Amino acid sequence: IVQMHVKYTSSKDSVLFNSFGMPQPITMEVPESQFKGSFEEALKEFSAGDSGQFLIAADSIFRAEFGAPRPKFIDSGSFLKFTVKILKDEKKEA
Repeated sequence: IVQMHVKYTSSKDSVLFNSFGMPQPITMEVPESQFKGSFEEALKEFSAGDSGQFLIAADSIFRAEFGAPRPKFIDSGSFLKFTVKILKDEKKEA
């Protein structure tokens, strides 16, 4: 379970989502990875207090993670840039 702020932008720097200005951070249980190089796979490399940026193929993330077709304004073959700041992480109790 991760508490974080996240921002993601298109390859042309259009902001698609940004929680950094929101009053509450995003809290989510990190599910199993949907594909090699996924958002979940990247998150598992971070710990509380870490921040960083990574790129994910737009075609893959829209198809596998967002469950939606890639919008026409995002080029096929491009990448989305994610900026994350992990505020808290905790292991799920078994």
